Amino acid sequence: MVLQSGAGIDAWLSLSDFYGRPAYAATAEVAIYVREDQRGKGQASILMEHALHAGPALGIFTLLGFIFAENQASVRLFKKFGFVEWGNLPDVAELDGETRDLLILGRKLVN
Repeated sequence: MVLQSGAGIDAWLSLSDFYGRPAYAATAEVAIYVREDQRGKGQASILMEHALHAGPALGIFTLLGFIFAENQASVRLFKKFGFVEWGNLPDVAELDGETRDLLILGRKLVN
């Protein structure tokens, strides 16, 4: 899903296969990006609501978010929508010359 304005793409959401094996077909990684000048205006919440409602119709019953631990805005967004921490991978990524912890946040869409 993409949110646009006269200035172009304001925000986007993607759902990606998780792990690429048939056993995980009902699980997807959710990623959201909001252009810097559009942050704090509710676009991420609109996109997350869309993912939560669209998931079951797409055969997706579990959503995962992979978020750098220091990205507290994203962590707050996911937790606001009922995601909980399912894992913490310390120092598994390097970005801008610094190692980063990766949080795995998950949510079941159907019980």
